[in-house]
Amino acid sequence: MTITLFHNARIFTASVDPDNSWAEAMMVEDGTVTFTGTSTASREVAGAEAEAIDLDGRLVLPGFIDSHTHLLMTGEALGKVELTSASTLAEIQARLAEARAADPGGGPNSRTRLALRLRARRPADGRHARRGARRRARLSGQ
Repeated sequence: MTITLFHNARIFTASVDPDNSWAEAMMVEDGTVTFTGTSTASREVAGAEAEAIDLDGRLVLPGFIDSHTHLLMTGEALGKVELTSASTLAEIQARLAEARAADPGGGPNSRTRLALRLRARRPADGRHARRGARRRARLSGQ
């Protein structure tokens, strides 16, 4: 097992606890960070066999990975029925039936409710339909 002790650094741990969001040292065992804390405590935990690397006050940040999620689409996806792992038509049908039974009204933000709200906003005189027909005729050259 390879143990490496990085010390004398400013290490951002990304801890939600503000008292533990920064450390002076970290211990890495076989590629995995296993300890963060003070330089003194890390030497005690790492033991004499650990390779010690003095970072001379340098900054250490966690590896940032951009998962490139689009926040609104990600939130929208959470409200959808998960069908990706379904392997049969019967399983898909069962999941859809279960989701419908759990929310028979479609919920206030469901696609059904959204479509109904959009339809309710259409002008009663049918202006949208006429405008669309005129545009299609213009584009087709008639």
